[in-house]
Amino acid sequence: MLLTVLIFIILLGALVLVHEWGHFIVARKFGVRVEEFAFGFPPRLASFTRRGTRYALNLIPLGGYVKIFGEGGGASNNPESFAARPVWQRLSIIAAGVVMNFVLAWVLFSIGHGLGLPTVLSDDAAADGVRVAVVGIGPGSPAEIAGIQFGDAITELRIQNEKFKIQTIDEVQKLVSKHRGEEMSVAITRGGHALEVVVVPRLEPPEGEGALGIAMARVGVVRSPWWRAPVDGAKTTGNATLAVASALGRSVRDFAIK
Repeated sequence: MLLTVLIFIILLGALVLVHEWGHFIVARKFGVRVEEFAFGFPPRLASFTRRGTRYALNLIPLGGYVKIFGEGGGASNNPESFAARPVWQRLSIIAAGVVMNFVLAWVLFSIGHGLGLPTVLSDDAAADGVRVAVVGIGPGSPAEIAGIQFGDAITELRIQNEKFKIQTIDEVQKLVSKHRGEEMSVAITRGGHALEVVVVPRLEPPEGEGALGIAMARVGVVRSPWWRAPVDGAKTTGNATLAVASALGRSVRDFAIK
């Protein structure tokens, strides 16, 4: 739990710093005075001033901010004021934070593609560490009762002292269908640990569910060549952006309907 919180704070800190740095660097580029660049929220722990900007480290590490001179509309006659700049420059300063978050996402996704990312594969696609992973579990299903969890990789089925190595989804489906109502052991890997659970596939599963009550995907680690990683990173960034925008749109629509 502590590690999860620490990772969350580090990731949030990176996102905030990059976002605020976008505002900061574009404002400075246009000659607008930046009064303070702070990580975290007050009280202030430490700070120093350089070239008219106070750089501060605050106690609460859940955000950050850039204080730009004149951003509230004041000092419009001062050339160093945000309010005195042309509209296109003000819009550029405001948009720079979001643009830098897109750049960060592209860089991280590009690195991920170069190192290798878990990817859902077709039946004949080649990759490293290919496994049949559980990607959905029906409520009250035999799989849920047995303790199978999202992300578990099925490596072997053991039925009546026979062992069947699992390499494809089709193998699982055929074996489970053939032995409905019979007790079987399912060997899985979870977080690098080998486990075994006992399950009895249903004779008559509900409509839309299988005998075990799980959805599966063939997953493996796919690496991009260094020259293609930036392109794949850009595609993934675009797809992720569209997915987030679509989810937000559905949420707003559902809220409006209610």
